[in-house]
Amino acid sequence: MIYRREVADSLSDRAFDLLRTHGPLRDEEWVALLLRERLGDRLEALDLVQNCDSPALGMLPDGRNIALDTLLEGRVLTHRLTRAEVASGVVAVDADLGPILWTEDTSLEGLGGARVGFAGLGSEVFGGQRLEDHVEEVLMLDPSQLTPLGVGSLIAVTMTNGVPRLRAVSETPSAPDLSAALEAHLPSGSAHEVDEVLWALLHADPALCTAPALPLSELVAAAGFVVRGIHIARTGFDWDEFDAEMEIRVVMAQYQLDNDGAYAVLTFAVLVRALRAVPSTQRAAFLRDAGVAGIQAFSDPDVAMAAYLEITDDPDYDPSAVIAAAEHLRARSTTTLAAATAWLAGKAAEDDDLIALAEQYFQDATTADPHWEPATSDLARYAFDRGDLARTIALLDRTTQGPSTPTYLIVQAIIAADHPDLDRNDRCWCGSGRKYKICHLGNSGLSMPDRARLLYLKAIEHCEQVDWWPVRQELAEIRSEHWETDEEWLAVLHDPLVVDVMLDECGGFEDFLRRRGELLPEADLSLAERWRDARRSVFEVESAGEGDTVVLRDLRTGDRHTVPADASTAAAGEFYCGRMVPVGAGMMLVGSVEEVEADRCAELLRLLDSDADGADVIEFLSVRELPESVRESPEV
Repeated sequence: MIYRREVADSLSDRAFDLLRTHGPLRDEEWVALLLRERLGDRLEALDLVQNCDSPALGMLPDGRNIALDTLLEGRVLTHRLTRAEVASGVVAVDADLGPILWTEDTSLEGLGGARVGFAGLGSEVFGGQRLEDHVEEVLMLDPSQLTPLGVGSLIAVTMTNGVPRLRAVSETPSAPDLSAALEAHLPSGSAHEVDEVLWALLHADPALCTAPALPLSELVAAAGFVVRGIHIARTGFDWDEFDAEMEIRVVMAQYQLDNDGAYAVLTFAVLVRALRAVPSTQRAAFLRDAGVAGIQAFSDPDVAMAAYLEITDDPDYDPSAVIAAAEHLRARSTTTLAAATAWLAGKAAEDDDLIALAEQYFQDATTADPHWEPATSDLARYAFDRGDLARTIALLDRTTQGPSTPTYLIVQAIIAADHPDLDRNDRCWCGSGRKYKICHLGNSGLSMPDRARLLYLKAIEHCEQVDWWPVRQELAEIRSEHWETDEEWLAVLHDPLVVDVMLDECGGFEDFLRRRGELLPEADLSLAERWRDARRSVFEVESAGEGDTVVLRDLRTGDRHTVPADASTAAAGEFYCGRMVPVGAGMMLVGSVEEVEADRCAELLRLLDSDADGADVIEFLSVRELPESVRESPEV
C-alpha cells in the first residue's frame, strides 16, 4: 500500500515514538509492536520499519534499531583540538564527536555558534587543513573562538533538548575504563562502526558520558583498541583483509552481485587503476606479468556491466587504460570472456569518441559469442544511427529486452508501413531477387515526419548512455518534487519534459551530433543542422483546424504554425510550452508539450529568453503540479 505523503509521515512518526518508548528493537520486534498497536497489516508495518528515514534512527552492532534522540539526551562527548584546527577554526567531526552529531541541525549553540559543514566524500581542504578521506562533516568556527583555548584543549558537545551545544571544557575530565565494555561488543577478529559501538555502550550504561570525559579515541586506545576511520577493532586487527572484504561487500550491494562477481569487478578495476599510472609505451611490458585469475564471472553480462560502471565512476577514468586491460584479458580468455572483454574495450573506445573502433570491438564480441546481448544491443544502436532499420530490428530481435524497447516499437511501425503488402521473407519489390528484409526493408525512403521522429529517438538513445545519467537524474529529481508517490520515480526518468530538456537546454542533442554524427545519413545531418536554432517557446492555440490539426501562434515571434493535433485535443485560447522544429517544408513539435497558465506566459518567456539552464526550466514547468495554495506561497 502506498500512503499519501502526509499520512505516511504521520504513521512514521507514531512508529518512531514506539521505538523511543520500547527500543532498542530488532526489525521483527518493531513490526510486532506496530501490529499490536494496529498500525497497518504486516506488509504495511514492515514497510514503515524498513523505510524509516528519521535522522534519529541508529543501529547497534547486534542489528537492533535505537532512537538516538532519546539515547543521547544529556550525554557529553569531547574532542582534543589539534594545531591545524585551532589555526583554521575547522574541527573534524570524526570518531570523537560523530556519534553525538546525528541531528540535521546546521548549527550548534554556544562557543560562537559553530556550523556543521559538509567536507565531501574525498579529501578536501578547509582553511589549509587537509582532512582524512573518512571525514564527511566538520565544525566550522571563527578561528578567534579557538585561539584562546590553545592546542590540546578539550571542547565538548552536549545534547540538550535535542539541540547540540558546544563549549570549552574547563573541568578535569574523567577517564572511564572501557576495556570490559568494548570487549563485550567487539569479539576478537571483528570490527564495527565506532558510532554503533559507542551507542551500545551508552545504552548499556546510562551513567556513561553524562559529564566530560577524555575523548573517545583516547579512551579506546587506553583500553587496547584502535579506531581507524569510522571503524573500531582490537589492537592487531588485520585491517588489510577487512578493507578487502568491505570493498567486496560494497560492490555486492551496489550492483546486486554475488561474491565471485564482485571479486571480478574489483580485480578488473585494480588492473585498470594500475595501468592508469603506466605510460602507454610501457603498458605491454607491464601486462606481461599480469594474470587473468578472478574474472571468470564476466561471463555474466551483469558483472561486466558492473565493472564498466565501477571504472567509469572513477573521477580519473582513463578509457585507454580500460582498452589495454580488456585487450590483455581478451587474449587470454575463453570464448564468453573474450566477448565480455571485447565489449568492455568497445565501451571505453566509445567513451573516448573512437566510434569506428568501438563498433569493431562490439562486432568482435558478437563474433566470439553471438549470444552476448550487451554487444548486440550496442551494435543495434550503430545500425539505427546509420539508418539501417532492418538490421536494427534484426539485432534487437536477438536480445531479451530489445523487442519491448521504444526504438524497436517505433522502427517496427515505420518499416511495417513501408510496403505493407510484403512479408519480411518475400522477394523484394525492386526485382533484385533478394529477400525484402535484406534488400529494401526500412530503406525505401522515409517521409520527413518519420525521419524527424527517428532522429529525435536517436538522440534520446545516445543520452541513455552512462555519462548522461547524472544529468537525467538531476532533472528527474527536480521534476519529481511535485509528484505524489515514490512509484512515479521510474516514470519521471522517462518523462518527456525531462528528456527534452536534457537534449536541448542541457546539450544532449549537440553532444549526440558531435560524437555520433559520423554515423548519420546525410539527410539526418541536414535535418539536424536546421534544428540547431529551434528554441523552446510558448504557443497560443488560436484555433482547432479542420480534422486533426491545430493552429499555434508563437508568442515570441508571432509566427503561426499548423501542426498535427495530439491525442489530447487542445482548445482555442490555451497556452503550451514546447519546441517547434522545421521538418521539410513544415514544422513539428518535438518532445514535451506542457500546458501553461495564461498569467504565467510572460514570466516563462522571460525565463526562456534569459538562457535559463535546464534545472530552471524543469522547475518552472513542474511547479504547476503543486496545489495552487502552495504554489502561491513565497517559498515556492
